[in-house]
Amino acid sequence: MTELGPTIRKIRKNRQLSLKEAAAGILSYSALAAFERGEYTISFQSLLKLLARLNFSLTELSSLVNLPA
Repeated sequence: MTELGPTIRKIRKNRQLSLKEAAAGILSYSALAAFERGEYTISFQSLLKLLARLNFSLTELSSLVNLPA
């Protein structure tokens, strides 16, 4: 299973958002950076907000990281 953090990082970079832009109002940019490196976990609510900011659905993410249904 692919890790969520590095996948989110790829999506964020593809959307050309900085860590601060992506994290604003959701979590600290340092927490997002640690999450993207696989060193920190975030809540499901934060993940959903982050996906909304990235204009990426949970279904799309699930297909990339092979999440259980």
